[in-house]
Amino acid sequence: MAVVMKQIDRTEEAIEAIKSFRHLCSKHSQDSLDNVLIDLYKKCGRVEEQIELKKRKLRLIYQGGAFNGKPTKTARSHGKKYQVSINQETARLLVWNIDFIKHK
Repeated sequence: MAVVMKQIDRTEEAIEAIKSFRHLCSKHSQDSLDNVLIDLYKKCGRVEEQIELKKRKLRLIYQGGAFNGKPTKTARSHGKKYQVSINQETARLLVWNIDFIKHK
């Protein structure tokens, strides 16, 4: 639902929907919800929230709690599945921070 709301330019409502209903989603879907939230925050310019969420995700990685303790996870993009390592996920989270600082 939130992805569709993003597509029709209702990002603020999509953020509130995720925040309101994420407790109903499984533990395994929380990472995906975080990734959607990061995109939504970026789209509507809520930089502080985006940074805080990325910090939380990085903290989880460093504490060994990411990917349910596994070294990789299966991700999907444009209908295709691929494996993502913890190092790749860390790099993905940090690259945006570097780009943001450069353009600030």
